[in-house]
Amino acid sequence: MFAAAPSAEKHNQLKSRLKRILPPTILTRVRQLRDSMRYLLLPTYYTRGCAFARNWKENSAAEHSETDSLKSQTWSNPLWTYFTNHTEGHGIWKWEYYFDIYHRHFSKFVGTPVKVLEIGIYSGGSLDMWKSYFGNECQIYGVDIEEACKTYERENVTVFIGDQEDPDFWTQFNNQVQGIDILIDDGGHTQNQQMVTLEQMLPYLRPGGVYLCEDVRGIHHGFAAFASGLVTELNKKVVRERTWVQADTVAGCMSFDSLLPLCGGH
Repeated sequence: MFAAAPSAEKHNQLKSRLKRILPPTILTRVRQLRDSMRYLLLPTYYTRGCAFARNWKENSAAEHSETDSLKSQTWSNPLWTYFTNHTEGHGIWKWEYYFDIYHRHFSKFVGTPVKVLEIGIYSGGSLDMWKSYFGNECQIYGVDIEEACKTYERENVTVFIGDQEDPDFWTQFNNQVQGIDILIDDGGHTQNQQMVTLEQMLPYLRPGGVYLCEDVRGIHHGFAAFASGLVTELNKKVVRERTWVQADTVAGCMSFDSLLPLCGGH
């Protein structure tokens, strides 16, 4: 026979007794040993998840083509409509399946005085798309390392020239722009650029905002591992162990094919 698991109340009582009996140094060592054991198991869990994903793909009997998926998801998406009807003018360089994810996370901001930052302007067409999508009350900010991108400035669209990997640039940016509702990182795509940008800008994401990093491609991606660290801190239950990444800063983290959104807390 197996003993029943202790109730939450009895579990807490046991913990309280141990705290009274054991010296603080011993309790600290016990917690460190517990955490070390968890870290040792992580590669096993990772391998198990990869195997599950491969088997899922191989055994799925209801696979759909990317075209079918786009047809079912984007007919009522104004961003997709704008993109497909955009046949001249400044170019828009986006993966087609991104548009459903954009609309899913951004639609609540349509028609509001939302502040949007896009890193990586290139040919400038996406700045016009965001302005059209969010409406006349929005303020669009673009960041690029190329001086020529200044030409894309217009009413409600401001362009900053700088290196997204430079913390000093972000300090100057944040001195001029007080908070962001949406950040889209479509910049240089190097892992360190993505990590530095998140470190510098996440604290300035407004409550309920969305931070979206694009082109997180490849296995063992550094930025994906970095974001996993944020999730680990977010999942900690003991308040005293939390870092600055708390539930009031980040409410959730999701992962799509090469696209990683973080949702701000309230």
